[in-house]
Amino acid sequence: MEKAVVDASVVVKWFVSEENSAEALALRDAF
Repeated sequence: MEKAVVDASVVVKWFVSEENSAEALALRDAF
């Protein structure tokens, strides 16, 4: 199994919903 080092700020972004995150995901999915 491959191991990876992940920065704490990245982990926080996985679990914390930020302002406008729904719009950002919709924009990403549009492309």
